[in-house]
Amino acid sequence: MILKNLMKRQVSLWLFMFCLGCVAVPFSHAQSLTGRKPKQLQPPSQQKLQQAQPQPEQSYWIPRCEASVEGVLPKCEIFQRLLVKDTGQRVAELAIGFPDGVGKNARGVAVLPLGILLNEKTSLRIDDGALFNFQVRYCTQNGCYAFLDITPQIIAEMKRGGEASFYFITIEGKEMQIDLSLVGFTKALEVLGAL
Repeated sequence: MILKNLMKRQVSLWLFMFCLGCVAVPFSHAQSLTGRKPKQLQPPSQQKLQQAQPQPEQSYWIPRCEASVEGVLPKCEIFQRLLVKDTGQRVAELAIGFPDGVGKNARGVAVLPLGILLNEKTSLRIDDGALFNFQVRYCTQNGCYAFLDITPQIIAEMKRGGEASFYFITIEGKEMQIDLSLVGFTKALEVLGAL
């Protein structure tokens, strides 16, 4: 019985250590993004990967709606997704919708890479503005999920801004940043309001 419990503990410890290694892998592969390169905040001299500028009629923000059911208006949102260039694997995504109607408080879902230290705060900043803190709720094999209440103030800042940045700490204790372009954000909101 004691040997059986000891073996269970060893297997559990091995699985825990194995999973820690797995969690860090997707983030370490986020070096060649079609969008922007996640970067460590330390050292500050690290270079950003330049994001190709869209054509004037294009946007980094894409509207999407769930399938409509008869008698029920479909729920729609806008989103931006950053992918690993070579594999197409998602690194980060931000979706914003208005469950109570456009003009009301928005609701956001952020999907961030695996390897985030969950007991530390995660933040969103528009350009050089104030930090908006939020909590990552849980992680699955697809990423770490956070649900954000997005006030009209944040929407207004995003309309005026050029870049939205996520800040978080990895399980290795490194401060990281992922940038999303706000090019086309206002236009995508207008499309969303027309749906």
